[in-house]
Amino acid sequence: NTDTSMIHDHLKLLAGNEETDKIYEFYLDFLAHLIKKPGINPEVALLIKSVEGVGKNILFDNFIENVLGIDYYKPNAVIEDIIGNFVDNSTTFVSVLNEINGMDGYKQGVDDKLKKIITAKFCDRHDKGMKKMLNIRNCMRIIGFTNNENPLKISNKDRRFQIVEVKGDPKEQEYFTQLYKAINDKSILLK
Repeated sequence: NTDTSMIHDHLKLLAGNEETDKIYEFYLDFLAHLIKKPGINPEVALLIKSVEGVGKNILFDNFIENVLGIDYYKPNAVIEDIIGNFVDNSTTFVSVLNEINGMDGYKQGVDDKLKKIITAKFCDRHDKGMKKMLNIRNCMRIIGFTNNENPLKISNKDRRFQIVEVKGDPKEQEYFTQLYKAINDKSILLK
């Protein structure tokens, strides 16, 4: 019997705000949807804010890489990798915006382009020097991590973002060593 408690405890830590149980269930549903329905866009992006050293990305990055593989995952995307002119997201199931700093998120038009790609059923692919391919199924999920108070221009009524503010304290290196081992243990990962 394999113990998955450290992974679940870390997810609960990352859900640690006034609605911990609700956010924890959202995380589980978000990850389950990725595995069960990878070709369907959930039409919501996840944005996790916290102080540095809480471990915002270790669980999601390693889980996604181990389950999907690197071919379907952009682990260190910047906003231009998602909404730029010559971008191919046609085989990307997850893009992670790591350490969103706020400067890119407030550039003219970024908010509207992000909103569009989060909810679009279809996207276009335009390789440089090639004819644009239209109406490719959009199945990309976006997960953002930040230490900044205002990383993106988002209205407090926007339904496209699940914003979670983690209240946890920074963890010691030994905690992350154990968590990393648990996340990368194939017998634990798919439980």
